[in-house]
Amino acid sequence: MPAEPVADVVLPHALKDGTSATLSYCVPPDLRGMVQPGHLVWVPLRNRLLQGVVLDISERTNGSPHPLRDIAGCPDPEACITPVGLRLAHRVARSCVVPLYEVLALLLPPGVSQHAATTWAVTPRGLEIELDTLPAYERGILYYLRTRGKTAEPDLRRALTGSEAKLREGCQVLRERGLLEDTVVMRPPGVRPRTERTATLCVAPDEIASALESLKRSAKQQAVVQWLHDQCSERSACSALPPPTTVPRCLSQPSMRPPAQPAACCTPCNGKASSILAPARCAVTR
Repeated sequence: MPAEPVADVVLPHALKDGTSATLSYCVPPDLRGMVQPGHLVWVPLRNRLLQGVVLDISERTNGSPHPLRDIAGCPDPEACITPVGLRLAHRVARSCVVPLYEVLALLLPPGVSQHAATTWAVTPRGLEIELDTLPAYERGILYYLRTRGKTAEPDLRRALTGSEAKLREGCQVLRERGLLEDTVVMRPPGVRPRTERTATLCVAPDEIASALESLKRSAKQQAVVQWLHDQCSERSACSALPPPTTVPRCLSQPSMRPPAQPAACCTPCNGKASSILAPARCAVTR
């Protein structure tokens, strides 16, 4: 038997001794040269798809009578843990006695990891069969899918009574009879930018005095407007200064320059906006 590239993939499932499960998978021809140690990949485990991290790839022959399964895919080829990160994860897992995958997951960028969900749908034969010929529980599953259409297994579990094992057993029985079919879909990552509310002055500098006079009965609002005006005045005074003739070495490269800060007259606002303050939302990327 000729040698082929085999990848050792660590999975999020932990064994009885607390270590992460590591299984071997064949690298299919369309992923050879793309998948490297440190990549996050999709791999099959029984009838599910799981995400795992490639630890090592080597050319070897399969000595087992059962053929190895192929890697199903790579969600993001650019997201890869460096060799230094892999060695660090091994060291942290050994010293802290934690599963290796939990440490590796901390080194992956947010939004890369996803979850696979099994969805169930009725086949044409399932639409034609008489419901009275089925047992009560299988009849309830088939009736629900007939009326609701394709449904993810977690949503089906919440809608129907019974345990998870009973639901899965009932769906498997209906699939064996050709009444249901299952597919695996990838759920989108639940990552979104964090936003903060800000407030900006809407009045001109020469109208600040009259604006403060109109707020004399509300000391807190008057203090907020006064503080924003002072911040805008300080920013205007700083912008009037001549630019420096030299640039520090640490800021000479574009990649070393700090990100642009918002205007000083913008401040987080937790109260209600008035005609003097303009509410806005800005994304915070920290």
